[in-house]
Amino acid sequence: EDNVVGRELKHALPPKVVEPGASVGVLGAKRAIELEIPVTCKVVAGTTDSIAAFLAAGCFEEGQAVVSLGSTLVIKLLSKTKVDDASLGVYSHRLGDVWLVGGASSSGCIVLRSEKFTNEELEELSKEINPDMDSPLDYYPLPCKGERFPINNSEKEPVLEPRPDSRKEYL
Repeated sequence: EDNVVGRELKHALPPKVVEPGASVGVLGAKRAIELEIPVTCKVVAGTTDSIAAFLAAGCFEEGQAVVSLGSTLVIKLLSKTKVDDASLGVYSHRLGDVWLVGGASSSGCIVLRSEKFTNEELEELSKEINPDMDSPLDYYPLPCKGERFPINNSEKEPVLEPRPDSRKEYL
């Protein structure tokens, strides 16, 4: 509580941390009316999209991992051991009595969006890509300078060139 940010944000934090899916109460009549939702609306603890992806994949054994691709690229591995290494961008989330160990790369679909790929274009061009053939292009697709995982390097520059004429080759 000695740091200013901590003092300013303290009021926004829940009184205690609960498991995802746990009911923490109801919204309250005044706010529900403002939002035009039922006053009986329950407030339930949530989680990150990558943890939700891990749970949805049905991994229950130590050593199983899930890679999820959203705006970022995230890997989560089920472990009995907590692992945190800021130099590598590795961190752990508690899940019951085990840990989800992993990291989140800044490289993800946000780069595809910044390059103006549409859903339809991604779907069609992906069908034309041979997954057994490596690309001769050596890209490190980041939306801006800086990477978190697999190395934590705030100076890491994106590599999105050379840019071929073909959108398929670029993808």
